Amino acid sequence: MGMTVTFAQAALHDCEVSGAAVIGIWAHSLSRVTIEDSVANGNFYGFYANAGGVMTLTRSTASFNTYGVSSDGSGSVIYVSNSAITGNTTGVHSFTITSSVLSRGNNTLQGNATNGVFDGSFSAQ
Repeated sequence: MGMTVTFAQAALHDCEVSGAAVIGIWAHSLSRVTIEDSVANGNFYGFYANAGGVMTLTRSTASFNTYGVSSDGSGSVIYVSNSAITGNTTGVHSFTITSSVLSRGNNTLQGNATNGVFDGSFSAQ
């Protein structure tokens, strides 16, 4: 396991999680996690939010994971901005209709076996 945040708020900067058995960085159980300038490489899940966890991912890279960026469970959201998602089996994935991965529209999503699609977008204010 890489980094797990449960029932808490966290800000992670300049982190690298490579080769974790299951999850690189996980926003779990109503957590709020801000991640900047970080890498999740060679994990099953690179960046993952579930059980109402919310993640903001900025200037980061998900590469060579099974799932690069994924969310699961009611209210789970990942906001992705200025990040690269490449070389994964599945780049972007939401497991349920009540979870989402949203893009600011300035990301690189290519070179994955299946790129997947963002569930929607958000804008800068």
